[in-house]
Amino acid sequence: DVLIRLKGMEFPPSRAEIPSKSLGLLESVKKTIVELPESAVVVEGHTDSSGGKKLNEKLSQARADSIKEFLVQDKAVKEDQVVAKGFGFDQPITSNKTAQGRAQNRRVDILLKDVTSEIKDQSEGDSQTH
Repeated sequence: DVLIRLKGMEFPPSRAEIPSKSLGLLESVKKTIVELPESAVVVEGHTDSSGGKKLNEKLSQARADSIKEFLVQDKAVKEDQVVAKGFGFDQPITSNKTAQGRAQNRRVDILLKDVTSEIKDQSEGDSQTH
């Protein structure tokens, strides 16, 4: 599995529209995904702890959805290959007590999972039980 943390991805506050300055970064990620066609892609949206829980869950899901839409819009990446999940502020990577910490927690992570190894592991497990 590969985790891509989109550190250069900065959404406007309380918004889910992809900033134009982030398009080049997302194109690079898309190229990586295309080169690994046997990968399942999980786009994870995260927020800081500012604001209410429901609002942040909705915002993080909207941001993950917008990244997924970008990845699949030209069909280079298959839609059924990508799942978008919003986690709100439930999975911080640092403290939300400082502005710098909150900025780090407002992020999008992309997880690439090798589905061929999962299928292989499952079939090997099946053959061992028979």
